Amino acid sequence: MTRPASPDDVIDTRHTHSVDDDGWYSVSKAEISDSSPRRSARAGERRLAPDDETLARSGKLDRYNGECAFCMYGSSAIIIHTNPDPEEPSETASIRYFRVAEFHQLMSTDQETVWLEGGGHRKIFWSKIWYQHPDRKTYSGIAFEPEVEMLPRGYYNLYKGFPISPEPSPAPSGELAVRNYLRLLKEGVACGDEAVYEYLLNWMALAIQKPWVKPEVAIILKGERGDGKNVACRVFGKLFGNHYKVISHPKRFSNSFNTLVANCILLFVDKAVRCENDIKILKNLIAEPFVSLEYESGNSLAFKSYLHIMMSTDDELRLKKGDRRLLHLVTDSKFHGDTAFFATIVDGMRDGGDRHLMHFFLQRGSSHFDCRAMA
Repeated sequence: MTRPASPDDVIDTRHTHSVDDDGWYSVSKAEISDSSPRRSARAGERRLAPDDETLARSGKLDRYNGECAFCMYGSSAIIIHTNPDPEEPSETASIRYFRVAEFHQLMSTDQETVWLEGGGHRKIFWSKIWYQHPDRKTYSGIAFEPEVEMLPRGYYNLYKGFPISPEPSPAPSGELAVRNYLRLLKEGVACGDEAVYEYLLNWMALAIQKPWVKPEVAIILKGERGDGKNVACRVFGKLFGNHYKVISHPKRFSNSFNTLVANCILLFVDKAVRCENDIKILKNLIAEPFVSLEYESGNSLAFKSYLHIMMSTDDELRLKKGDRRLLHLVTDSKFHGDTAFFATIVDGMRDGGDRHLMHFFLQRGSSHFDCRAMA
């Protein structure tokens, strides 16, 4: 029995058989055999030849370079693979990391059958051809660096920027959304305290203007369900695109989740902190300068941490007084259950309010803000 073709098979790109000048096979009558699975082929039919020029002309090179890249991390070779959603901006593409052999296994169904002289045939695997191509996208390293000027030359940057452009003059519904969102922050979250409100705005503006400045303080919102804690956090988080992550299950928080936060700027911990050990994990995330990312087969990468953390809870937390790493705010119930009010925020953000909110934070002066001043 013949062994099925495998992506680990050696690809012979040295063609001694008939290949046209344009890189396609010309099939002669002698190559057609009734016993071959290629019985339906006609004389003169043309098949794709697996050479460099054909790879480029077929669009495969652009496709692979658009979704994949070869990268060195220390002495290890890895493949960076993105899964872009055609309906979403590139900033929201998910990213996975593979060892080379695992990548070829993943892409092994992307193949072509090449027919040889005498009726024989072989399968070629496009991932292998791309991997060996001189124009393959290649990086000398990988990093997560929002301050792009500091990115080492030739490195792949996990930071993709903000998916939302600022808009100073939105539609009326978008302007209302921002106005009510700021009301929620001031009257609902800060309980009318002007100093707390100003601190919140500065903390948020700094995260937008200089995401590479890691604050040493996490924002914790404690209150009743339905008072707008989640709206306050999630609306802000949407501005960060793929660099915004949510943890909403205690087990997810207490277990290893480094893969989730490796390229994260804003982390929203939604009712996932329940015990003293969770608080210790939270504090470690605030203070830790690096975060590791585990990719396939238990291997890991280490990146700088730029985590900004917001958290909501319905429970009483045992927090030490004077802890400068946590700003604990008890929210007001003024907007409790006011679904119409919250709808103006959520719906209006979809109607340009998010772009107006981005403009608001970018225009706010926060260069001299000290995150530790309030906590």
